[in-house]
Amino acid sequence: MEIAKVLKTYAQSLPGREQLAVQSFGEAMEIVPLTLGEHAGLDPIDMFAELRDRHEKGEKCAGIDVFEGKIRDMGKLDVYEPFSC
Repeated sequence: MEIAKVLKTYAQSLPGREQLAVQSFGEAMEIVPLTLGEHAGLDPIDMFAELRDRHEKGEKCAGIDVFEGKIRDMGKLDVYEPFSC
């Protein structure tokens, strides 16, 4: 989710078609947590909304804990992705 947020922010600084391409890629990156939540049997819309909200508030390491069904700090759970927490 953080990668999507950064890409969509960066897209605002680009002109024309480049902006659209980066914006679309950022939106595509949001599919990952949405799909993860859905495949874990969680309500993907609620999880996605809470996850996006937490990232907008600056919680860069917030992610979906599929075992607990909650949004948690992935760094504290020793779960790391390409975007370092």
